[in-house]
Amino acid sequence: MIVTTKRISGGIAIILPKSIVQGMELTDGDSLDITISAGGLVMKKMGRPPRRSLAQIVAQIRSESYRQRSCKFSGNAIVSANRATT
Repeated sequence: MIVTTKRISGGIAIILPKSIVQGMELTDGDSLDITISAGGLVMKKMGRPPRRSLAQIVAQIRSESYRQRSCKFSGNAIVSANRATT
């Protein structure tokens, strides 16, 4: 399959035919790893990074990373350093 290049913003663009887009299951915004080989260019679709479980995310939370606020209770209102609420 032969495609034509086009100059865009100081670079060169290649418009991929619909058959290649569908065959590689590409969508707008996908990342491609493009390398040069002896025979030409090799394009590989970058895989999505594996999702982390909630347990893995929570395990990385450190209490010292968060601002500590002191609150005082006064009757029905909570008085904090920033504002008073009822």
